[in-house]
Amino acid sequence: MIAAQLTGTLSKPVEKKETKFGNAFVFAIETQNKKGVSSYINCIQYTREMPEVAKGARVYVAGDLDIGEYKGKTTVNLLTRNLEVLAPPSNLEECDVDMPF
Repeated sequence: MIAAQLTGTLSKPVEKKETKFGNAFVFAIETQNKKGVSSYINCIQYTREMPEVAKGARVYVAGDLDIGEYKGKTTVNLLTRNLEVLAPPSNLEECDVDMPF
């Protein structure tokens, strides 16, 4: 396994899926290199509960890279062990989050 730590913007909302291994929470983050080129990383976290995270939030994830093949194409997923929200979405009007005030 290859350990990885990434920071980026949540580009796909967290989606809960039932699997034979238990609950899987699937989401994607967008990261940028020093030249500003974006990469999108699919993340999977197996856990019982997942914190509410809005699309557009800045997050930190740590886990192991899972490289495989699906329908003849190479896939790269991050099997996350840790997810932390660093900052809420910058434009709250575009979020689907109900504000408490």
